Amino acid sequence: MIRKPCFNYIITIHNKEELLDRVFNGIAACAGPSARVVAVLDGCVDGSEGIARRFAAQSGIETRIVIAPDVHEIKSLNLGLREAKSGYCVLVQDDVILQEPKLEELTHELCETHERRLGYISFRLAADLRPTGFLRRLRYSARAGRQALHSMIEEHNFVGGPQELLNVPRTGYGEFKARLAGIKSPVCITPELRMCEPYLDENFAPYCYDDVDLSLRALKRGLKNGLFPIRFQSDSSWSGTMKDPQFISQTGANIRLRNRRLIWHKHGDYLMNILGAESGRAEASSEPAG
Repeated sequence: MIRKPCFNYIITIHNKEELLDRVFNGIAACAGPSARVVAVLDGCVDGSEGIARRFAAQSGIETRIVIAPDVHEIKSLNLGLREAKSGYCVLVQDDVILQEPKLEELTHELCETHERRLGYISFRLAADLRPTGFLRRLRYSARAGRQALHSMIEEHNFVGGPQELLNVPRTGYGEFKARLAGIKSPVCITPELRMCEPYLDENFAPYCYDDVDLSLRALKRGLKNGLFPIRFQSDSSWSGTMKDPQFISQTGANIRLRNRRLIWHKHGDYLMNILGAESGRAEASSEPAG
């Protein structure tokens, strides 16, 4: 048996009392004896806090309760990361039910196999990155205005696990597929990435593309990212964001556009360098032997 660092399970919660017992039970089934659960109650006005405190009292798993004033996903995740022990951090949204009792063993063995050089691991979806072409930005500008003409990044070459809801190519449980970025949730931040990049960038707040940013920061540190599917249950109808069409079509769309430009501002030069290097290697490998 490979001795592993401890695992932290950080769950961000916003008014999810109808699902929360199942979410906590899924975490409890995965958590080893040294695990810590950090429940961040973000602006909850329903019975979520009572459910979290009951879990803390009865589960036998070390549990920290953090109260946040409805700061939304990125800032609440950072509050959770500040309460985590050294080791792995599994980030779980409140609409995800983990169903993989060997999560810790499988994840640690994967990292050992890759000689501790993994950074951001998604258990559901991953993708490569590229600059968004001008014609696509021009189309965006028709509905989003001139701001969409600025340089930005986009995901492509997606790969998902068997339970991914998006219509993308799939890979089986227990297989690792390297990609430039992992996409949450659930995801795992490895100890190696936490040592050099311990927090999410709150300039992306309230949400989205923080996972792409952290993935690129991992690459800059010499680590690899990708997909490692595990069993979990999630349904788009459980998401609070999905129940607000105006947020998705207007506010959320503007946030996503802003953050895609921010990714480019932070990492565009680096991304072009690594894409150029990959293109050069591909061209070299296709040349006939002399």
